[in-house]
Amino acid sequence: MSISNKTLASVQRAGQSVNLAVTALEEAARTANRELVSAMASQPYSPQTDRIFADWKTVARISKDVEAMEQSLRDIYAQISSMVRVETEVLQALPSYSQAAPSASTSPDIQDAVVKSPGRSTKKSAKPKTVRRPRTPGSTNEDKLRAYLTTALSRRKGKEVTQSQMSEATGVPPGSMTATLKKLADKQVIVEGPRGVYKLG
Repeated sequence: MSISNKTLASVQRAGQSVNLAVTALEEAARTANRELVSAMASQPYSPQTDRIFADWKTVARISKDVEAMEQSLRDIYAQISSMVRVETEVLQALPSYSQAAPSASTSPDIQDAVVKSPGRSTKKSAKPKTVRRPRTPGSTNEDKLRAYLTTALSRRKGKEVTQSQMSEATGVPPGSMTATLKKLADKQVIVEGPRGVYKLG
């Protein structure tokens, strides 16, 4: 059995559309993140802040689901490309997700990540700044730490973050930090490298 050029082009268009959706959802997650940080600073215990937090978690979850769809379409495209009829032209590959901005994740204590233009700067990334804040009712240690790390870290390059910085930024007790980090690592939310270096999974 062979695949027609028309079929391959349809899969390619689907992948391009999903890629645009990933980019849009990531921007929506960053916007929700900024709103959440502002609300936490002004009214940390208000019902409106709880609603913003819930909305932000939903957007972040949907963003990751769409990322998974994009990966599935890339895999499908790669499989059927080898089945295209010999006389058809080879189409341009699906856009790589590595060109898209890093995604956000879940929990309230977050700082906006600074997006740098690739290749323009060789300076080391500064350690993430931390801000003390009161704990938010209803959010777990895992939620708080997940939100902080998924904003402070990236998938492309590891960054050194100490447990004391994480505790100060999130309000997670130092005694619970190791266990909470292990949970996130087991769920592949983060990848832990040597000497306290982490990156997103």
